Amino acid sequence: MQTDVLLSDTKVFNRFPRYSEKMMEWVDDNYQHKCVLERLATVLYLSPSHISHLFHQETGGTLSEYLTSRRLHEATKLLRSTSLPIQEISKQIGYNSASYFTRVFKRHKGITPYHYRQADT
Repeated sequence: MQTDVLLSDTKVFNRFPRYSEKMMEWVDDNYQHKCVLERLATVLYLSPSHISHLFHQETGGTLSEYLTSRRLHEATKLLRSTSLPIQEISKQIGYNSASYFTRVFKRHKGITPYHYRQADT
């Protein structure tokens, strides 16, 4: 009986990280780059479509949603803690266009980056 408990306990510690965990760690370190999916595919030696499928299968969400969430999290930190222009923040978090960044931010946060910064002061 005691052996069964020990075996089940060790299974928890010997668990291999899932692909999605590796992907999230990589995205957390590289969210500010362009073409994240293609770069991630190169790093993991998998096709972009296979990466997307694995991520969705393991998490129930999409890699794109995770990337957007990560970028917006960083944007909110920068909006609160710096006086960087919106255009510079959008570049730092991986968006080419400040207007696109503003649309994405408003869609997810319900407020523009400018108003978010003003509300926080």
